[in-house]
Amino acid sequence: MTEYRPTHIDAKDAIAFAAMKMKEYYDSKHTPIFFKVGDLVNLRLHRGFTVPSIQHKKIQQQFVGPFRILERIGRLAYRLELPGIMRIHPVVSVAHLQPATKPEEDPFQRPRPQLQHPLPVIVDGEQEFVIERLLRRRKIRRGRGFSTEYLVRWAGYRPEDDAWYNIKDLGNAKELVEDFERRTREEEEAVLP
Repeated sequence: MTEYRPTHIDAKDAIAFAAMKMKEYYDSKHTPIFFKVGDLVNLRLHRGFTVPSIQHKKIQQQFVGPFRILERIGRLAYRLELPGIMRIHPVVSVAHLQPATKPEEDPFQRPRPQLQHPLPVIVDGEQEFVIERLLRRRKIRRGRGFSTEYLVRWAGYRPEDDAWYNIKDLGNAKELVEDFERRTREEEEAVLP
């Protein structure tokens, strides 16, 4: 047993040295960014952070924002003031945030479109956006079964903002779903001889 002890110590030292070198390399490439409550930041979109869109993910925007920081959570996370339609958890790691440029600091001085979206309605204490209509239906595989999704057009939003939502997420729009299914059935019956 004693003849293996030096080899074990050498391996332990090599692992510690490798960890130290990896930390040194990581720290040389990354500088910590700190924000204050009230600062405006952009959120980097990646797997897990998406905004409702029907565009292919390859051509979707990389950053979205600006969003106001509401609170600092720990050392490396912040709570953001996100709109409910985004379906993203509001506490985000600093690794996914970027300081937002102020309009006067924009090097391109391009006009930023200000879209006037309608405010959500309060239903049973929850914010809900008004659905203008359902456009299409699709079935997608979820595990061993299938799930039904509907392409939703929000009232007051552009066609680019249309998004697919699971039928479970449309709980307060049962009448719209039933109406859509009835119309679809009638159209299919009209086509068949």
